Amino acid sequence: MRFSFIPLALLTTGFMLASNASNAQTTQPQTYDAVRQALIDGKHVTAIFDFTTCLGGSNFRHAGVAIQSFMVDDSATDQHIAFSDIHTTVQKQGTSADGWINNEFMRYTMEKRSPRDTVTLNVYTWPPGATSTQLKRTIVCQLGNGAWFHW
Repeated sequence: MRFSFIPLALLTTGFMLASNASNAQTTQPQTYDAVRQALIDGKHVTAIFDFTTCLGGSNFRHAGVAIQSFMVDDSATDQHIAFSDIHTTVQKQGTSADGWINNEFMRYTMEKRSPRDTVTLNVYTWPPGATSTQLKRTIVCQLGNGAWFHW
């Protein structure tokens, strides 16, 4: 019976260490330069959004995306980081396209701006039968207020 407490103690310690590591991630500086450096250093970066504080809003309050690939433009006139995501959705019940499968393409652009860096999310759809994508919505969030990056 004495040995059954050792795994529990190790599990509890591991959980506490993981919890502390998670808390450390949330204290990362929320600036364009810090996110850029984390990406360039090969860190696993996740973007989290609270659309209630962003321009353009959304039907959803929160969203997140793990950045799998990205591009950095360090030109003097337009510093930005671009990344994207794609997923398939099914139209809501009660709409004219009820049950149709719809592909959504998300393009995220993080721009270095003064006084506060921004993240713009353009959502494009590709409905069944369409020959090209259609812009569905544009949402603009401020970094540290509506958009956060964790690594």
